[in-house]
Amino acid sequence: MIGAILAPLPMLAWVLWRAAEGERRWEFLLFLVVAPALAWTGPRTRKLFWGLYPFALLGLVYDAMRFVKDIGVTPARLHICDLRALDSRWFGFADGTTLHDWLQAHPSPILDAICAVPYGTFIEVALAFAIYLYVKDYEAMKRFGWTFLLTNLCGFVTYHVYPAAPPWYFHAHGCSVDLAAHASEGPNLARVDQWMGFSYFHGFYGRSSDVFGAVPSLHVAYPLLVLVFGWPHFRAFGRTLASLFFATMCFAAVYLDHHWVIDVLMGIAYTLIVVRAVREVQVLLRPREASPPPKKRVAPEGTRNRVAFALATWFGCGYAPFAPGTAGTLGAIPLYLALRPLGAGVVLAAALMLTAVGVWAASVVVTETGLKDPQLVVIDEVAGVLFVLAASPFTWVATIAAVLLFRLFDQLKPWPAYVAERFLPSGWGVMFDDVFAGLWGAAAITLLNGMGGL
Repeated sequence: MIGAILAPLPMLAWVLWRAAEGERRWEFLLFLVVAPALAWTGPRTRKLFWGLYPFALLGLVYDAMRFVKDIGVTPARLHICDLRALDSRWFGFADGTTLHDWLQAHPSPILDAICAVPYGTFIEVALAFAIYLYVKDYEAMKRFGWTFLLTNLCGFVTYHVYPAAPPWYFHAHGCSVDLAAHASEGPNLARVDQWMGFSYFHGFYGRSSDVFGAVPSLHVAYPLLVLVFGWPHFRAFGRTLASLFFATMCFAAVYLDHHWVIDVLMGIAYTLIVVRAVREVQVLLRPREASPPPKKRVAPEGTRNRVAFALATWFGCGYAPFAPGTAGTLGAIPLYLALRPLGAGVVLAAALMLTAVGVWAASVVVTETGLKDPQLVVIDEVAGVLFVLAASPFTWVATIAAVLLFRLFDQLKPWPAYVAERFLPSGWGVMFDDVFAGLWGAAAITLLNGMGGL
């Protein structure tokens, strides 16, 4: 009760301070009237207030971004034409033009109107979905709200770590750096404003503090979160609408000249990573139930295949009392340092060889322990991280980045890693979920290196 009384006070203080500075906006009414009313009226409204609290915090953070908009954003660190060149190389045309160049040269009033819909309603859709979850599944509403907030915060931090100009900036300013440039709704949405007869999109996007916040695209994060959290609750029609809204937003982000294709992919990746991280934290905080005893007959320790166990545990790394997977990953570093001077191809060959050997060793351990995926088996981590290291430059920074990326993807288990772990038999499933995680990590570190991050 006391928390509900105090929680709206920072919002009230912020609104009153901005009002004293001469700022008047209709959104301030939400903080001034709606938030206190929900928090102080009764148990049901207080429950809704706590469910919407992450969205209110995000509003305050977004409004306060103006005071830190210059942190990390310098002419030397700003990415404009290098990011465009990367987008052109991967997703553009043979003559060096980008997909955005072609779309801007071939505008369509129909596409302008279609793409304006997700760009003009994504916040309202997210809030409406949160209220829908309040009725259907309050715990899911809370998870959705905090995941929503964390995804945005990760994006805001990246804007200042990796400041990047959006496509409309390049089409307006070229490669020249103008830190005083104002945010823009882009030419397509400007035409929509003109047709509607009032400056909705100019007023919405024109006051953004993050002119150079193209990477990642948070526009695609919002409908993706609705799709992910809504999937268990929606029926076929709802799933179709949510999928269509997400797909339209991805296209609109590129067509409206707001984001490069790379930005869209990074926005999707950020969202899925935060979703998985929140779920992992929930699992860690959830009280653990005692595991049922294995149904299979296990082999006595004295009769076990010592060679298989030595390889599977990577010569004892798997017996680490804490985080054996991380111990196995780090146990691969000496082998990598020994092989890397011989070339990346040798490291890749070692990864492939260990994958083959690991299937045998892991299968033996699975059979003799009676466990589907014994934690002491870490040769899968060794092989997986070597795939990432084979794709990374031979520097300490790149090596650390490779290890971190592999551990991240090993925890997230993006497709088809999760499928491999669940459906492939015995040692095949043990090995190949980490192999696929390693391939994802190799792709990520190649992208990072191509963007000049290593």
